[in-house]
Amino acid sequence: MIRYGLGKHIFVQPPAEIPKAVEVFLKSLFISEVCYTGTIVFAKFSILAFYWRLFSRNTFVRWSVIVIAGMVTCWGIAVVSVEKLYYQRMRLKSVLAHYCRCSMPPPKGILGLVRSKI
Repeated sequence: MIRYGLGKHIFVQPPAEIPKAVEVFLKSLFISEVCYTGTIVFAKFSILAFYWRLFSRNTFVRWSVIVIAGMVTCWGIAVVSVEKLYYQRMRLKSVLAHYCRCSMPPPKGILGLVRSKI
């Protein structure tokens, strides 16, 4: 049997292992989202490096590649720092608190305001 039922329906698990299976799944999802962002950034950099080499004599294209590389860098930093490490961490804690019945304080949103449950 696969540990924590990876690849199986959640309700096939014994009831005592469901909270741990949900926790492992959500942590794996969080890590894969961060890795996905890094993969997209490096794919965009490889395309820009291709353009840099292809249009090596045209200064306008070279400056355009530099500007777009800066934009890609800023986008990657923004996605990882704001969306992934701040918002997803709060969502992960709230979901874990719901499924695992842990004693965690409710997640706080922007400016320390408590988010409502929808």
